[in-house]
Amino acid sequence: MMKRLLTTALVGLAGAALSVSTANAQSKINVSAGDLVLGFFATSGTGAGQDLEVDLGNAEKYITATPGQVINLSGSTGLALADITATYGTGWASNSTLEWGVIAGNTVTAIAGATIDSIWASDPETTPGTVSTPWVASTRSFQANGSSEALTAEIGLNGATSTGNSSEAAVINGAIGDSYQATDNASAGASFDYFNGNFAVDNPVTNVTSSKNSLSQLDALYTSTAVNHNAVVLGTFDLNTTTGTFTFTAVPEPSSIGLTGVGFLSLIGFVALRRRRSVIA
Repeated sequence: MMKRLLTTALVGLAGAALSVSTANAQSKINVSAGDLVLGFFATSGTGAGQDLEVDLGNAEKYITATPGQVINLSGSTGLALADITATYGTGWASNSTLEWGVIAGNTVTAIAGATIDSIWASDPETTPGTVSTPWVASTRSFQANGSSEALTAEIGLNGATSTGNSSEAAVINGAIGDSYQATDNASAGASFDYFNGNFAVDNPVTNVTSSKNSLSQLDALYTSTAVNHNAVVLGTFDLNTTTGTFTFTAVPEPSSIGLTGVGFLSLIGFVALRRRRSVIA
């Protein structure tokens, strides 16, 4: 009798633990101002119309990364292979319409000394393994809309329910106005209302090296008084389409940021963000 009671108690405790584990598996994603959003979307095939989005953490993490440092962005707190296959099927790596990109903006918040209306954007290596020419940065007036659209993508992910595989990932309807895909195409002929050409910051999963790595630089478009100037390359994102692992490697040499008036910038959050939009908590 005692053995039966003990067994029943253990089963009950195991069930309670499983219940708690399941409850903790999914949660609300908390996106902060300047967090990088990784977005996947396909225009045909399995998962077409669904965005897989991941909060990759604040831009400061990438700005201040040690030269040569490799940051693992895979797994239960990043991009999970199980989420990719669940959303886009087991044959996702061969879908030429499945693309990925990274974006962040800081319309009202100074981040690690970066000027307001800076944009952090992925820059696909057209020839995988060959460094791309950095994006062209500009003045605040030129970059304001692009930075704002990047923030819209952050707002769209904020508060979304995470998947059961990653606490920082969610599947979002690409037709929703603040989804990655919708903000990517916010302006006709421009990506995120700044980059010319459709899907300019996005890299097809089929654009790979011989070892099946899809590579994109991370460019920081810091605003200045100069209308056209090169962005600062912070490092490279690496999506291995065989294993689904996703990493960031900081540039081998530190990049200095020549910013004007940094001392006058303050961390003022999202209070001043467009009133018609939700404030990121």
